[in-house]
Formats: sequence, structure tokens, C-alpha cells
Amino acid sequence: MDAQLTAAVAGLMQMLEGLVALGLPGLILGMAAIPAIVIALICWLSYRRECQIKKAMEAYRKDTQEILDAYRKDAQEVLEAYRKDMLDLQRGMADRHDECIREFSDKHQQVVTFYNNNVTLVKSHEKLAEANQALIVNNTRAMEHLTVVIESLAKSRNMA
Repeated sequence: MDAQLTAAVAGLMQMLEGLVALGLPGLILGMAAIPAIVIALICWLSYRRECQIKKAMEAYRKDTQEILDAYRKDAQEVLEAYRKDMLDLQRGMADRHDECIREFSDKHQQVVTFYNNNVTLVKSHEKLAEANQALIVNNTRAMEHLTVVIESLAKSRNMA
């Protein structure tokens, strides 16, 4: 920036020296040229300022783009980790669900087996009860018959 300003001042000085060499008409012309020189200097400074603003804006855009790219990358990594965690959780839940279903099925099968065993047991007890009933009836008849025989023997001894 200083080099450019120095070059501009040096160029201006050469122009003024040329005007002074022309004499009075050169001085009048130089006086008339001062506003034009000021306007040219203002335009040149404005142009430099625009160039600096463009450079600053480009640097800002570049920094902003880098920040956005880093944010996108981080967000993508976080989303990918979230997806992976959710899939793992879903698989774990599916495995646990399958395990619960197997346990329920096993328990249900045990209940069915217990029920079938109880039905068999009840039928066996019914047969045993029928057999006991027949045994008791036969024992009672045998006791009655024995009682009748003993009474008839006792009567025949008492009579004899």
C-alpha cells in the first residue's frame, strides 16, 4: 500500500514539474487540474478500498465455507453414529423380542405338558378310584359273607 501511494505521489510530482516547466500557462493549467487530480485520487482510493473489501469478502467466504464444510462433516459423523446406534438398538430389541417369544413359547409348552400330564393323572386316579371302589365292594361282600358264615357256624355249635 505504501509503495503504491509513493508511486502515485511520484507520478503526481512529475506532472507538477512538467506543468511548472511550462510557465504561467502551465501554472494556471496546474491550478485547474488540481480538482481533477483530487477526483482521480479519490477514485483511485475508492478503487483500492473496493479491492481490499473484495479480498476481505473472499477471505470471509472462504472461512465461512470451511466452517460450513467442517460443520457438515461433523453433523454427518454424528448422524452416522446415531444411525448406527439406532440400528444396534433395534437389533438388540429384536433379539430380546425373539428371546422373549422363545421363553414364552417354552413356558407355554411346559404348561401344555403339565396340563396333559394332569389329564393323564386324573384319568389314572379315576381308574384307581374305580378299582378301589370295586375292591371295597368286593371286600364288603366278602366280609358280609364271612359274617354270615361265622354266624351260621356259631348257631350250629350253639345248637349242637
